[in-house]
Amino acid sequence: MYKSLKLSELFTFEKGSNEFNKKTINENSGNIPVYSGQTENNGIIGYSNKSTYSGRYIRIITVGEAGKCNIIEGEFSLAQNNGILKPIDDKNMENISLEYIMYLLNKKLPPLSRGEGKQKSLLKQHILDVYIDIPMLKNNQFDFKTQKKIAIKFQKIDEKFWKLITDKISLQNITIDLEKYDNCVFKKVSDIFDLSVPTNNSKFTKSFIKKFPGDIPVYGATKLPNEVGYGYVKDNIEMIEMKNGKQIVTKIKYFENCLTYNIDGTAGYIFYRKGRFSLSEKVRPLVIKEEFNGILNPEYLKYIMQPIFRKNIRGRKGPNGENEFTKIGKTIIEDLLIPIPVDNNQKYSYEKQTEIANQYKKLERIRDIIISKIDDVINVQFDL
Repeated sequence: MYKSLKLSELFTFEKGSNEFNKKTINENSGNIPVYSGQTENNGIIGYSNKSTYSGRYIRIITVGEAGKCNIIEGEFSLAQNNGILKPIDDKNMENISLEYIMYLLNKKLPPLSRGEGKQKSLLKQHILDVYIDIPMLKNNQFDFKTQKKIAIKFQKIDEKFWKLITDKISLQNITIDLEKYDNCVFKKVSDIFDLSVPTNNSKFTKSFIKKFPGDIPVYGATKLPNEVGYGYVKDNIEMIEMKNGKQIVTKIKYFENCLTYNIDGTAGYIFYRKGRFSLSEKVRPLVIKEEFNGILNPEYLKYIMQPIFRKNIRGRKGPNGENEFTKIGKTIIEDLLIPIPVDNNQKYSYEKQTEIANQYKKLERIRDIIISKIDDVINVQFDL
């Protein structure tokens, strides 16, 4: 038997204060944790000598990964973008499991957030208006034992869930062991590619592309090789703007049969794009220098370079190994070293490059099947 209660019947919600930021924390350093709207390091952004709360509470992120919850206890303070649920009546909480409530809210709150990426937010009223079903005894008292049993089951599911996420991320970063190709030389990225070739500017938007529909794919910063995120545009078009009374004409940039890499969003992913295409501002071309045409295999370079690029991204990855807020640019990649197989005469071996690329393709097919199975399990909705 369950009783459906509005969260506001049990709790109030107190948000953090802008009194706490990195500057004030550094000026008042101590050993009391300060929580903010993040999931890294359990939400702790630093340690202060000031304590605002003491006890055991459910913490809820309100901006960014809005709706994510965890339990915090002891002495602590709250910065912005998160808050805690405070019991209205402590006696009423004697038979309430915070773990049980937390697991329910982790399922119910994130879908209520609004906005995208770092701007996702969750209103106080949306939190307090959520209904939760609580197991009840026949005497109309909260059934603490049943709550605890369910919470333990959720915890076990959670542990398996994060194990799957870890496995998925490991698979996404799979690499070939090059040790058996003991003859390799290392070249800088800037030695291999003409990094001066620019991409389109920020005004080359989806709205602009819709005005000039065609059959040329426009790729955005995706993880998927065949995802045409910006649509299809006409060939050989120009962007005409008025600046200070003068007409400015910008030719849209097109590319053909070359590698590309994401510089923002999901940074560091590399694809070999065949045929004619165009790019958004968040994707740059990697054009092989003429001296290496026909000598270096683009598919080999794609597979061997991507894990190197991904190790050098800046920023943070989001939950589940999915959403990212990462960047990588020319100044980071230009000096990265890329191994190139050579033959016994120390000449670049196109044959060995192709052999390695084919091994990666096989691994990629197997990896994608396994990741698909993992995603099926991750996306299962568990009910009480």
